[in-house]
Amino acid sequence: MDLNDFDALDAAWTEADDDHHAGLLIARSARLVADNLTIAASLFSGDEFHSAWELTFQGVVEHRFTLGAYRGYLTEQTHPLLLEHHEAGGRLSFYGQVEHPTETLGALAEVHEKLCNGWRPLDRYVRTRQLSWLFSFRSGVLANGPSSTLNSYAAVLEDRGVQTTFAESHGPVHWDDTYQWVPTDPHVALFAFTDTERWEAAGPNPSASSYVIAQQGHVAPAATTDATNTTRSWSFLRPDPAAGSRRETRVNP
Repeated sequence: MDLNDFDALDAAWTEADDDHHAGLLIARSARLVADNLTIAASLFSGDEFHSAWELTFQGVVEHRFTLGAYRGYLTEQTHPLLLEHHEAGGRLSFYGQVEHPTETLGALAEVHEKLCNGWRPLDRYVRTRQLSWLFSFRSGVLANGPSSTLNSYAAVLEDRGVQTTFAESHGPVHWDDTYQWVPTDPHVALFAFTDTERWEAAGPNPSASSYVIAQQGHVAPAATTDATNTTRSWSFLRPDPAAGSRRETRVNP
């Protein structure tokens, strides 16, 4: 994804962020067709309409997008959300007695939080619901996930005298709209709408942010017709395995 392609939106948002008002972007509608996502948005300076924008993403491999108002955005080529799409994945196994299971789980959670900063839950990779039972044995599969994350988990166990092994099982992959795992282009990047203004050092709250991970992304000024309309709608086309065709679903929150 060419992150410089968002310079026009950045310039408009800077203009909307004046001494008296903060720029606010309202995502009004979104449409996903196969792996192409289009978002219509309106930029406001305080309560005053500033400009309309259309964001398009091609080769979408993952998204979590909620229509609504956002105070900022970010674009990244390195980010915790991208680890699954940039690195080989595999499984981490342990061999040896885990003496203090609760403390070990706490240490794993602490390391995970430092790595992911709240963008991925611990149980996405670690078998947290089975961990107490699993640690009653002297061996087992602890986690599945990207290699760098599993290596950090391994260091926690090895510091406690427990041996580990990492077995690579696949390269970067994602679940596509044909309901199967397919290889991911390693050049995918992240675009996220956030709840914090771009200059705030604290960083965004992951649970209040929306994001798209895609191969390409573009932004362009859009027609101002209905740009101030507050009606919001989501629609997407996806395969219907039973009918062998594509089905459109519309959501109006």
